Amino acid sequence: MEMFETRQSTARGSYEEAEEKLLDRYLAEIRHTAILTREEEVELGRAMARAEVALRDALAASRSSWRSLLVRWETIRGAGQLTSTLTKSRIEAGGDQLSVQIDTLFLEAADLLEKRPAGYARRLRELFSGIHPRLDLLLQFVDDFDGEHTSKFRKAKAARDDYRSARGRFVRHNLRLTVSVAKRFRGMGVSFLDLIQEGNLGLMRAVEKFDPEAGFRFSTYAVWWVRQSCVRAVQNTGRTVRLPTSIHEKLVRLRRVRGSMEEDPSHQELAEALNLSETEVTSLLRADRRAVSLDEPIEPNDPLTLVDRLSDADEESVEEQLDRHAAQTRILPLLAKLTRREREILSWRFGLDGKPEMTLQQIGEKLGLSRERVRQIESEALDKLKDAAQPSTLH
Repeated sequence: MEMFETRQSTARGSYEEAEEKLLDRYLAEIRHTAILTREEEVELGRAMARAEVALRDALAASRSSWRSLLVRWETIRGAGQLTSTLTKSRIEAGGDQLSVQIDTLFLEAADLLEKRPAGYARRLRELFSGIHPRLDLLLQFVDDFDGEHTSKFRKAKAARDDYRSARGRFVRHNLRLTVSVAKRFRGMGVSFLDLIQEGNLGLMRAVEKFDPEAGFRFSTYAVWWVRQSCVRAVQNTGRTVRLPTSIHEKLVRLRRVRGSMEEDPSHQELAEALNLSETEVTSLLRADRRAVSLDEPIEPNDPLTLVDRLSDADEESVEEQLDRHAAQTRILPLLAKLTRREREILSWRFGLDGKPEMTLQQIGEKLGLSRERVRQIESEALDKLKDAAQPSTLH
């Protein structure tokens, strides 16, 4: 048994060492990647938008792309799922209602492709625009028909390549942002390398959804997406707060014995006191480091706890976070128009006047108020600022 545990420990150590080397190599590769300027972000965002328009235009009347769309539509409908998932517009309307509209358009398209009446190509373009298929589906269609050499598909492939080139450059120059966000989730049961990989998926999503005309720096927008990916990675691991019962019982004994000793005991001393092998003690101590309390601060100087990081109750949408970022940099001259309590809440919430950012729950505990009441006061204070602000003040 002890030999098996030793082999396990050696294998685990070798894996962790290899992962550490891989992480070091990755960080070295991105360390000197330049951060994009605002102008470069806008240009890359616009390049992606132009490529998407060109891709849609090339595929709108293509019979091959329509056949692929129809196959996907029939598969989803046959499985009893909402066909609105095929369209990029699904967020703007109810799923059931939108699915009915989408089904009507697909039925007409299928009829047009079968009968090919005069002017059917123009109508297919109109239907394509009405359905507005998801971009990832269109990119996949072009990949699937990469061997086609019609003029439409040559244009589609060129647009696909332009889109992916701009997206790849955008992502590449923001990889350090992911590392910066992922650092805050270390020690939560997910390896740093896995956190970075998950965060990069969020980064790609942010790049794809970024609106270059919105007026914000990309990093302001992307942090939310990267953070959400890291949160999901932590939530999806069972190691954050749960340990096997047998391990937990041994940990309780280990903590009790270690606490009863006057000096910091060695692994050998702990092993003798607990009647365990040194290998078992080492494994228990490692598990103890990974078992994070939901109510403990993650870092010594960080007021946020794990429950703050993972809680969805106070989670803001990207749009809300962008509004808050704009308010943070522009409302300082207007705070005098608020009551003392409103000023305090906004200062703590946004980290103004040198105060640390705090969650609604933390502010409520500090003031003896419920989290919902703090949210109401915050909302009322922001409304006052909006009413009082003049365009010359905020722009």
